[in-house]
Amino acid sequence: SQDAVQLLSRLSEQFETRPLRIATAYVKGWFFLDILSSLPIDFIMWAIATESQNSNQNSSTTLIRFFKLSKFGKALRIYRFRKLYNFYASTVATNVRQRWIYLQVASMYIIMCHWTACGLAFLSDPSISPLSSQDKDVGLYYAGDTWLELNDLSTQHPMIKYIHALKFASQVLCLLGNGDLAIKSPVEVTYSVIVTWVGVVYMLYALSVCTDLMHVRNKENARFQLQLQRILTYSRFRNLPKELKRSLLEQCAWRWQTNQLLDEYEIIGNLSHGAKSNMVFPPP
Repeated sequence: SQDAVQLLSRLSEQFETRPLRIATAYVKGWFFLDILSSLPIDFIMWAIATESQNSNQNSSTTLIRFFKLSKFGKALRIYRFRKLYNFYASTVATNVRQRWIYLQVASMYIIMCHWTACGLAFLSDPSISPLSSQDKDVGLYYAGDTWLELNDLSTQHPMIKYIHALKFASQVLCLLGNGDLAIKSPVEVTYSVIVTWVGVVYMLYALSVCTDLMHVRNKENARFQLQLQRILTYSRFRNLPKELKRSLLEQCAWRWQTNQLLDEYEIIGNLSHGAKSNMVFPPP
């Protein structure tokens, strides 16, 4: 009984300290590289171009160097992922993997909102859009009918324009409206319709992902209940001491919370000093 309690304590300490070691190693070696490699390319170009304009320097050399560094960082990230995949797959819990998938879905939505807002600003800004024209007979739409003109945003700061375009994109992709913006030109109306259908497809995809994750979670719950019931049946059959039985249940519950639940043969085999030949399991 005492040996079993000591074994459970060692297992608990091993699994409790491992995530801390993983986090410490990540912050020391890969955190800043991941931040650098995940910066949006358009943001990088805007920042370097702004700095070059302020300092009256050529930004092409700086951009090339930064792109090389970013590509090298992404290659290192892929190498690290392939090298440590098996290790993380055995230690990361199922609920953490599910949250990671949720984070991926949310990140995809944010990226779609960003590029949709950039597309709306590009189509509607008369100074950069090839579709606009000051003459109603030339071009696809008249510049005075853009959402910037209709909403009195043509003279605002570019960041204010981007915020309103981002609000439009987030609401259209979520099928909640058009961001309270007046849209009149045929090009902008067509663009909003296309974005709406893209949002419909994305929402169906997100719903299917959430449904699949809930189904996987329900299967994991059923698997845990089955294993727990088999362990309880075995503990009653072997007439284990109360202290050992309580420690076994606590260890089983802790492993389930962290999704480190082992097979009952492995748990009971460790508690019984490897005497697997003496075990009797009820049929599943």
